[in-house]
Amino acid sequence: MIDFRYYVFSAIALVVWFAAAWVTVDLFHLTGALEILVRLLLLGLGSVVICWVMYRKHRTSAGSGVAVPQELADLMQEIDLLVRDAETKLAVAKTAQGAKLGRLPLVLVIGEQGSAKTNVLLHGGLEAELLAGQTYQESSVVSTRSVNIWL
Repeated sequence: MIDFRYYVFSAIALVVWFAAAWVTVDLFHLTGALEILVRLLLLGLGSVVICWVMYRKHRTSAGSGVAVPQELADLMQEIDLLVRDAETKLAVAKTAQGAKLGRLPLVLVIGEQGSAKTNVLLHGGLEAELLAGQTYQESSVVSTRSVNIWL
């Protein structure tokens, strides 16, 4: 959330700009339509600048105010590493030489931990090639912690 003082400072800056714009027109002894045009342009310019600055401040403060739990941040980092690992292995894979991970079809197998998603892919007859992740520990299928990426 933006500090209230920021709004007060912005309002004071806008009032000072309006006063300076008004006095500037008087200093140049402008009259008639030219006087009105210059004042409107200066007042409009000040308003646009203040609105833009407040918008930018609001946008940057809104994005930084979200706290991500450490466990979720670790999981997201692990998934990023696995995707990079999959892209590296895809570059040398026998099945799809020269393919990019982002250009291949995507199939999501979603379910609770321990619900046999990995077993379905291993024993379902697809003959999928594991690009990233872990399926076996010793001789048994392990539960997937975050993601397995198959080709």
